[in-house]
Amino acid sequence: MLRASAAFLAGLFVTLSLFYFMSRLITGDHQLPKTEDSASFIEFVRLKSQDQVETRQRKLPEKPPEPKETPRMDRMNVASADVPTQDLAQMNIPAMDLPLNFGGGPLLGGAAGGGGSEVMPLVRMEPQYPRKAAMMGVEGWVVLQFDITPAGTVSNVRVMDSHPRRIFDRSARRALLKWKYRPKVIEGKPIVQEGLKVKIDFKLES
Repeated sequence: MLRASAAFLAGLFVTLSLFYFMSRLITGDHQLPKTEDSASFIEFVRLKSQDQVETRQRKLPEKPPEPKETPRMDRMNVASADVPTQDLAQMNIPAMDLPLNFGGGPLLGGAAGGGGSEVMPLVRMEPQYPRKAAMMGVEGWVVLQFDITPAGTVSNVRVMDSHPRRIFDRSARRALLKWKYRPKVIEGKPIVQEGLKVKIDFKLES
């Protein structure tokens, strides 16, 4: 009897609960969520790529004005001079059968021997007197050793001795490299002449 009463009460409770929830579902105010009147959009903007790439051009530095030619203080006198016998002995300069005096100093060294034509200078450039030495009134000389190619050009120029030291070396060397010779010819063929020496004096006119 008790079990039947409990089951009845439970069924009645479930039934009433179902009716209650159903009435709430039917009579309840169910509103759909409001939507925004204006939808938000993401705007994509496409940037135009630059048609031309900006380039920077470096301006070249202005060409400096050419230096004015400075007047020569004194005229250089490149004269032939006899080389002291004592100095030549210390430098072990061999003797030459036919020394040539061509204004830049005597030709002192020996070359490949044999018959044929003599060595003759065709072009001789005067060395430029160093400006500092000219301003100080310094005079001196340079002994150079060089070779003559079959084409008559000067090569392999070396400074053997000078006074004062290193004052006139560069000027004398540059000038000798511009000299031209008539090469020595043996049996109709020009030959290389090595170990020739010449002394160039640097003097200022008083």
